[in-house]
Amino acid sequence: MQSIDDLINALSDTSVSLTSSLLRAQVLAHQLGDQELLGWVKGELSGYRDDSPLPAYRARRGITQGTISDGFRTLSDCTLSTAKMDEQQRAYFLSPIRSGIGELEHQARREIEGKEFAVPVDPVWFPLLDYGLNEDFSVQQAWLRSPAGFFGQIVTEVRSRLLDFALQLRDKVPADAAPSTLKDAIAMPDLRNMFHSAMGNTITLVINAGNAGDVSTAILLKNNLAALKSELSKHGIDSDQLEDLGYAIEEDSDEPQHGDKKLGRSVLAWLGDVTKSSLKSGTEVAIKAALEHFYGR
Repeated sequence: MQSIDDLINALSDTSVSLTSSLLRAQVLAHQLGDQELLGWVKGELSGYRDDSPLPAYRARRGITQGTISDGFRTLSDCTLSTAKMDEQQRAYFLSPIRSGIGELEHQARREIEGKEFAVPVDPVWFPLLDYGLNEDFSVQQAWLRSPAGFFGQIVTEVRSRLLDFALQLRDKVPADAAPSTLKDAIAMPDLRNMFHSAMGNTITLVINAGNAGDVSTAILLKNNLAALKSELSKHGIDSDQLEDLGYAIEEDSDEPQHGDKKLGRSVLAWLGDVTKSSLKSGTEVAIKAALEHFYGR
């Protein structure tokens, strides 16, 4: 089958861009009538949507570094710890790579040229990156630096897995099969088995799949006062009220309710005072939910 052989030849030649090979694979997926293969190819070409399943090989890895200061001294390029984050927070913090393969090939070429890649970290994560620092120091800037060859490895994974699938497919499809007969040349269950075999257990739901807003907010807010204040400000809580909340949380830190992931007396009193003020209807529910996320409920 010529289109399969052409794809194999393109994938075997590293001088041919992976983008070009994936375009060939898109045509082949259409000829086969395989929507799962087509969806994967389109995801790799155009990038994956925030709410779509993501291959495990696109999980981000890296070292968190930053600038810290105590108001007098400033230290740069310090390695920061994520030990204060739980597993879900760390997974969300290390947001997966959703960009199309063209951008990843570009970054892979930059890696070969010796250029490093770093992603700026949103300041709402800074309180969770202060862990292990001298108590006088706090994070002023932070970034996630990818390990050497990281983007090149993703490109290699995609090329290798697609090549494996194409090789298996060539062994099953008659050599004289015409493009118009490909749908009938191989049974769909066999086609799916080959695809899953080549890809491995790579398609997994990432941490913010589904109701992304609710899940990501809950993960971000846990034990993160800066993120909690940022979230509450969206619901009309002013700076003075947010400052009072910080004091209330501190006052409740030794209460048993805090350990039980419940609102303490001071925070409940703060909530009662806030809800008496002129807030939009339904805001109380959102504020209470944010507080519960902060306590890890």
